[in-house]
Amino acid sequence: MSVLYELRHYKTTLAAATEFQANFGLDLLPVLQDCGFDLVGAWTVEIGDGSSADLLWMLRWTNLSDRDAAYERVRSDPRNTDFREKNLPFLIATSTEILRPTDFSPLG
Repeated sequence: MSVLYELRHYKTTLAAATEFQANFGLDLLPVLQDCGFDLVGAWTVEIGDGSSADLLWMLRWTNLSDRDAAYERVRSDPRNTDFREKNLPFLIATSTEILRPTDFSPLG
């Protein structure tokens, strides 16, 4: 079975972008790592529609069971609750996609 990738996309207000991204890196990333998340990368959108600030990040999973277990751990972590309470007002929208690499993908 191939590795799965999760692409998460967070849209924030332009005014909150710097604070949200700093909070993500300083406050949430250590929680995710402690709970078993494997961060492949994180990006901001350099060229886009300009109406929001976007943070995209990608996770690697060996299977959906491992993903489910990691999310259970992070949901029960009080540091995650603190992050959500502090940063939820900054969010306009979020989306998540689970991706399976093609046979010809270098990430496969």
